Amino acid sequence: MTSSLTTLALDTYSTTYDGEKVSQNKHDLSTIWVGDYKFVDISDPDTGGLSWYSNKLEIQSRSATNWTKVRLSREDGEKFDLKDFTYQPEGAHTYKIVNPSGDEYVVNTDSSEWGGMEDEVNTNTLEDKFSDISYVDFYSRAITVSQESTESVDSFGPGTETTIDLDTYSTSYAGNDLTNNTHNLSTIWDGDYKFEDISDPDTGGLTWWGKKIEVQSRSATNWTKVRLSREDGGNFDLKDFTYRSEGAHTYKIVNPSGDEYVVNTDSSEWGGMEEEVNTNTLEDKFSDITYVDFYSRAITTYEDFGDFIDTRTETKWHVDNIKVTGYENFSEDIIVSQDRTETKWHVDNIELN
Repeated sequence: MTSSLTTLALDTYSTTYDGEKVSQNKHDLSTIWVGDYKFVDISDPDTGGLSWYSNKLEIQSRSATNWTKVRLSREDGEKFDLKDFTYQPEGAHTYKIVNPSGDEYVVNTDSSEWGGMEDEVNTNTLEDKFSDISYVDFYSRAITVSQESTESVDSFGPGTETTIDLDTYSTSYAGNDLTNNTHNLSTIWDGDYKFEDISDPDTGGLTWWGKKIEVQSRSATNWTKVRLSREDGGNFDLKDFTYRSEGAHTYKIVNPSGDEYVVNTDSSEWGGMEEEVNTNTLEDKFSDITYVDFYSRAITTYEDFGDFIDTRTETKWHVDNIKVTGYENFSEDIIVSQDRTETKWHVDNIELN
């Protein structure tokens, strides 16, 4: 007795036995019929599914551990021979078929991102292991691959360090460079940074003298305050500065939160020696700020000349070489790695006997 060769071309399908033929692309089908043969999704757990798409069967998997399993059998339960089939891979995968005895044939495996090229189906293996069977299970499982792409990311942070050397100054933003020694300045600019006398009451003042600013005080009770900020109001880090003291004094700097750092205090007549600026304190309290205030206050000194006592209440805080780092908007390309775990085994032209 001879049997006729049947090819399941999968041009159409039905959702019931001998039902209406349809050609609608559809995912997550439980069972479909093509003539006397049916395909049933027997996956457990379901991490993919059975689809009909563009005249092909798709056995989809979105798992690197679980198999999507689709069983091909005859509606009447009778046996058949699996003679051949064609397929196309999509996505990194392992594809295999398994007979009722548990014998398997790995049809194709490929770990490249798009699934590589299909191997020719070994019809000798089909004849040996997939003849006179009541069903055949098509197994599909994805292989996880990492996809790299480049994305442009906007960020905000410290830019290039700048030294405000105060060799010149301007009395307006981007104005003419001046080198005139001048007292009682209200505001001066050096590049994109400005110094502003915000003292109230005014018992001293802001001076530019000999390539330095002077924060002068003639009071033992009131502070002279000079604010350093960016012209655009942006944030910056105060990294370091140099200074020289003149006259008995207390010098300190204050951040926008009110945190202060006493840089130097000395009650001797001529102001003593300056201490090295603590850059760790600057990093801790004077980073990512919109301004820093330089405070200067004199300490009254007394000198006895016998017939009279000379009192002196005056200090000049000479400051220069202020190192700052302004915050800027940056756009940079970063490599983003994303895992992809998905495959679609496109199967058609299944030859049966």
